[in-house]
Amino acid sequence: MASQNEIARRAGVSQSVVSRVLNGRAEEFGITAETAQRVTALAVSLGYRPNPAASMLLGGASKLVGVVVRSFDDPYLAAILQELNRGALAAGRTLLVAGMEGDARQRADEIRLLQHYRPDALIVVGSTDFSQWTDDLFVPGRPVVQIGLPVADPRVVSCGLDEAAAAQEIVRHFDESGYRRCGLIGDATPASHARARHIRAAWAGFEQPLTPALDLLSPLEGAEAGAQGAAFLRKQNLAAEPIAIIATGDLIALGLMRKLGEQGLTIPHDVAVASYDDLPVAALFRPSLTTLRQPTRELAAAAMAIVTGDAPPDPVLLRGELIVRESSARL
Repeated sequence: MASQNEIARRAGVSQSVVSRVLNGRAEEFGITAETAQRVTALAVSLGYRPNPAASMLLGGASKLVGVVVRSFDDPYLAAILQELNRGALAAGRTLLVAGMEGDARQRADEIRLLQHYRPDALIVVGSTDFSQWTDDLFVPGRPVVQIGLPVADPRVVSCGLDEAAAAQEIVRHFDESGYRRCGLIGDATPASHARARHIRAAWAGFEQPLTPALDLLSPLEGAEAGAQGAAFLRKQNLAAEPIAIIATGDLIALGLMRKLGEQGLTIPHDVAVASYDDLPVAALFRPSLTTLRQPTRELAAAAMAIVTGDAPPDPVLLRGELIVRESSARL
């Protein structure tokens, strides 16, 4: 790969002239259009690429995008990183990935370490409580974009699922399928609590109040929360009328369905189930799980477009798609 010195030698100009031309400052220093054109043409023909480290030292853009991963257990992480990397490469940028493990202080230290490399922007993958971020973690001129639950923090550009519309779609499906007894089961995560609020509001709009004993937000997480929900459900009079349950995540739903099966109950004949996320296992489980598919790749692409300037720094809300399968058959 050619250097600026090599371009200067071939163009018959000084290295400083080459530097100013390639930094877009030729006119500012009185460099003629003919010289600027000759230098630019040589740079292209020789395959010149700027040195990122030198650009950083000079205060220019680093061409780095910091990616802060809320949890490496996120089942969508691979797809999100793949989409972010695709967008970064197309824009001539490189990803730097860091985790957010440990307590708030440890997470802040990880972000500060990432900021040390002067990324042009930060993309946070996963729902995060930004009230715990101190002001020094927000650097002026370096946007922070989150892929996760919508947030109201003015320092953050949020890219997430339209949770209100998602809840409406699932509830409408059960209402049109004839269910009159309904409940929700969630776990201890912020996403579950946020979705539970939207599910309650959606059922109220359809004049179908949730059965109080089946409005459960477990202190456990994932499949364990689902199993706990099954224990509560077993106490209901299932012979009276079929029950529709909305789980706030696929792992919760699968834990619920497995435990119900062990108790001798059948799905959807005794209990109908729907959920969120559409993990790959949702289609393989028997009965297969009705679930709201997240627009994961679209959200990642939207976040990168904001970072690269191809889209305005405005919040993004995308609708999911309800994938109806065996677990929620019509009555």
